[in-house]
Amino acid sequence: RKVNLKTMTLTAIIATSAIILNAENKTFTAYFIGNSLTRGLSLDKMENFFSQRRMNLEYGSQLAAGTMLNEHLVKTALYTAKPLNINNIQNRKFGSYDEALQKSKFDALVIQPYQWWVETQPHFRFKDKHLLGDRQAIGEFIKYALGNNPSKNIATENFFIYETWPRLDGIKRRGFKSDGSKIENFDDFYEAHYTYDVLWKQPVHTVPSKEFTKLLLEGLNKDFHDLKKPIRVIPVGEILCKLDKMIRNAEMPGIEKYFQRNKEYYLTARAKIKDFFFQSEFNKEYGVMNLYTDMIHLNTQPHNGKEDGTLGAYIAAITVFSVITGESPIGIEPTEYKRIDKKEDAELIKKIQALVWDTIKQNSMTGIK
Repeated sequence: RKVNLKTMTLTAIIATSAIILNAENKTFTAYFIGNSLTRGLSLDKMENFFSQRRMNLEYGSQLAAGTMLNEHLVKTALYTAKPLNINNIQNRKFGSYDEALQKSKFDALVIQPYQWWVETQPHFRFKDKHLLGDRQAIGEFIKYALGNNPSKNIATENFFIYETWPRLDGIKRRGFKSDGSKIENFDDFYEAHYTYDVLWKQPVHTVPSKEFTKLLLEGLNKDFHDLKKPIRVIPVGEILCKLDKMIRNAEMPGIEKYFQRNKEYYLTARAKIKDFFFQSEFNKEYGVMNLYTDMIHLNTQPHNGKEDGTLGAYIAAITVFSVITGESPIGIEPTEYKRIDKKEDAELIKKIQALVWDTIKQNSMTGIK
């Protein structure tokens, strides 16, 4: 059988060229709208993940602590009626959301809900105004990004909902599951049925749950059914739920060792919380809540300033990275996360990376198979 050397040489040249092209850095642009949980990602640290995969990250953000999306939309704080205090110190390059979405193009718009209803509640009014539910508020951001803005700029067609997770006081006070058994841990709360009620019972006590996220995404994809790609979910809540079960079943070796090495850090952060009891030692029955530094954050929160990087923040960040890029988190080193020890936590990190990637692939709402 004769071999065509010219064809072989040409094939080799093409293959080599492809390798060179793939090795070139790609710039990924993203804009984030959210709260201190988005802030806690430490987006400046997440840049390093992109570098590890021969990419650059350019990002902007409109973030405000404890802020619901309807407040972000109008840039007005709900209870004070004063202009929103935007703490987006991580990157001011693109400005606030209206500036960014009118003037720039993005590979992803990432939006994080916080402690609110899926749908607008007609019975709830504040200062004679109906406040938009998360479905309606996110819908307004999406329409704005799709060109319904003064400059008619189409900023992006790729939208992601960054899933929030439960507050400890919500878990503590939530009460009972649909089968009548008592809610005692993160897993119970996250898997519980989503209900809506008057404000002092809901939303803090019934969101965010798995069903909340599902209803929100279904509603949004119904509203924007003609998008080239459906709106997708970054399932951090689900990953924390699975981690919760694994910790309680002693299936996550190394997690207690991590906690004990950083014990002083966690106890110092928790000392500021007076209305909830934190145990002073690691307790596997407490599950993923061992990684909380206060009622909801996974790292200590000055809300402005540098974080030193915790395991919880790393978990959230690699989940965001993997869903918006489609890249596996396997092998992504926590280089900038100072609370994680590269050697001592090596096996723990491998197991967490596998958990994150398996969950992303198994969850149809991420759009990744």
